Amino acid sequence: MAATTTRQEALERIGKIFHDALERMIPADENQRLQGNTFRDFELQVQAFKAALIPVLLEERARLTEVAELKEAGCCPHCGSQRTRWITTARTKNATFGC
Repeated sequence: MAATTTRQEALERIGKIFHDALERMIPADENQRLQGNTFRDFELQVQAFKAALIPVLLEERARLTEVAELKEAGCCPHCGSQRTRWITTARTKNATFGC
């Protein structure tokens, strides 16, 4: 199985997500106030930054390798159930979990 993207494309996508997440945390516009006043606020901002960036890094890295492929849907991250399936069509409603 060949890689499904080029390194340059992956770097561009990762860079865009990184810049967007960083812009939400520290806006370049000097007129915008920085959000949060406590260390806890800063921690929450960094967690949101991490949540935006890490999945993209993992997906792009998997696209770059020749042997990475998904064979099964895996277990539910919320309840651990093995009764999962691939969703092949987009849904218009938000997904709800019956866990």
